Amino acid sequence: MQRNLVCILSLIIVAVLFSACEKTEPQDEGFVKVYNDFVIFGKTIKTSDGGFLVITTDNVYDNRRNAIKVNAQGEKDWQVFLDYNSPNAESRTVVKNFVNIAETPDKLALVLVEELDPLGVGMPPVLKFIKVNADGATVQSVSIPNPFQNSGIDNISFAKLAVTPSNAGGYALSLVGITTTGSLKGIGVVQYPLDANFNLAANATPIANSLQNYFISGFSGTISTDLIQIKPTSDNGFVILAPGNRTAHNGFVIKTDNTLNEQWRFYHRSVNEAKNLIDFAEMPGNRLMILCQAGYLDRGAVKNDDDFLVMIIDNTNGDVLKEVRYRDVDNNPNNTIKADANVARAITPLRNGNFLLVGDQSDYASNGSIDSHTEGTNLYMLEITPEADGTPVRRVIIESSFGLHGNDIVELEGDRYLALCSKHSFGFTQYRDMVLMEIFPDGNFVK
Repeated sequence: MQRNLVCILSLIIVAVLFSACEKTEPQDEGFVKVYNDFVIFGKTIKTSDGGFLVITTDNVYDNRRNAIKVNAQGEKDWQVFLDYNSPNAESRTVVKNFVNIAETPDKLALVLVEELDPLGVGMPPVLKFIKVNADGATVQSVSIPNPFQNSGIDNISFAKLAVTPSNAGGYALSLVGITTTGSLKGIGVVQYPLDANFNLAANATPIANSLQNYFISGFSGTISTDLIQIKPTSDNGFVILAPGNRTAHNGFVIKTDNTLNEQWRFYHRSVNEAKNLIDFAEMPGNRLMILCQAGYLDRGAVKNDDDFLVMIIDNTNGDVLKEVRYRDVDNNPNNTIKADANVARAITPLRNGNFLLVGDQSDYASNGSIDSHTEGTNLYMLEITPEADGTPVRRVIIESSFGLHGNDIVELEGDRYLALCSKHSFGFTQYRDMVLMEIFPDGNFVK
């Protein structure tokens, strides 16, 4: 409590609206809530009530994970504490990977836990599903064997889950992970049936023919499981997105039908420019808007900037229809000096038909590295039209006295946003907080 009070007194947040290359004077300051929980990037989803489901950690050195439901007012509806290691003295080698959260149509939450050694004696990994009700109470906890255990692949690291209607009636729980077979990497997918109450049977087996492994030919580099996406689409299918990494300069999208059969894939690889595929939203005309973080390779001692980049993709075949880079107004267009690095995090469709791109902006430090832990990092938002013409409707930066990372934003009623952010406290990276801010589109804070 005392540390949070100090944080509240220390944090000075100013909303700045860009016009051309000028900044206006600070307009307001304040925030909705600060919680002593750090948001793990990539482990957040928007909920149907205008809030968030979030997997957090107490701080970067604490193994405890928390599942938190935040409503549209920025208040916690519930919080579930999840111990990372088993407290049983005979099971100390148990390691749990809290993969992610999904929301069911009746607003329950499903938490997927991957237990790498459930008994602490070298046992194969199992999957544990925890269902949480609106009060935060666990109403079901079921463990099942890893479905890929005898599939011919060496390893799978599960990443995300989704709950959607099933072709066979009822609902299905879809899982996606990163597979490794020798030197080959791929995307593994599988579905399980859920009953009318969204329960998973204790002896559940995968839906017929839903277990697939899609090898990614020629892929090199590491894929973060936190950043993998699987989201249902309006055509009753799924889009699976993986960003690649900053140095391998690649990423890919796989479009599937309702039972996770591949329909098309888009694979980006470049030796000159990185396009980390971060998030996507559906557009009119059966198209997808892919939000990317784009950056050039470093050239000698000269550091180059990162920008938001948008790709428009045909959802029927994966063809790239358009690609537009949104350069920061302060960045050097000739790419010859150190400049700001804009880190893409999420994309939010707005009711006016536009799209809001969310992330954070970091300044390059004097040694050329990105200064992402102090006042050099700010919440960064771009509102763009579906035409994606390269000129944003609005560019907003919300600055803070400590590093402020933009994780995601939901649009509320009354032309307002609820921003979910992470901030560094006291100038130390190991102390981090979850910050929720209610703001107007121009960056002013709602009273």
